[in-house]
Amino acid sequence: MRRWMTRLGRPVAAVLIALWLPGCGLILQGTRQSIVANSTPDAARVTTTPATGEYQTPITLRLERKRSYSLRFKKAGYAPATVDVQNKLAAVYLVLDILLGLVPVIVDAATGAWYKLEPGAALVALTRVAQGDGPEVIYVGLSTSVTDGARVVGIVADPGVTVRVEER
Repeated sequence: MRRWMTRLGRPVAAVLIALWLPGCGLILQGTRQSIVANSTPDAARVTTTPATGEYQTPITLRLERKRSYSLRFKKAGYAPATVDVQNKLAAVYLVLDILLGLVPVIVDAATGAWYKLEPGAALVALTRVAQGDGPEVIYVGLSTSVTDGARVVGIVADPGVTVRVEER
C-alpha cells in the first residue's frame, strides 16, 4: 500500500505544484484578451496606442491585459473616432491569488493576467465630413434692375453652387 501511495503521490504533488505556481488569472484567462473592433462604414483603418499594428475593420484584436489602449479609427471622407480600452483589475483573481499564497500574486501581477480589458468591443459609427475638392473661392455676381415698378434680381454663380437670397 505504501508503494502505491508513493507512486501516486509524486504525480499528484507535481500536478498540485504546477497548478499552485502560476496565478489563477494566468490559468483561467491568459495574458491576452480578444477585443472586437468594427465600424460603420466598414473598411476603416484601426491603429492602437501603444502601437500593435495597423488593421482594417472588422477585426478581432488580441491585446495584452496588462496595458490600456486607445483605438483610433480613420477613413477618408469621415471624421476620425477614438475608443479608449482600459485595463481594470478583476478582483476575483486577486482574491484567489491571495488565498493560494505569494507566488500566484507575483505571477499574475507580472503577467497582467488578473486584468480585464473594458469595453470588450469597440463599435464606432464614423461621421461623414464635407469633401474638400471644390474651389477655394466662389464668385457670385448680383445685379438688380427695376422694371415697371418691380425689382428684379439676377444671380450668376458657378455650376453646382446653391445661392439663397434673403430680403432685409
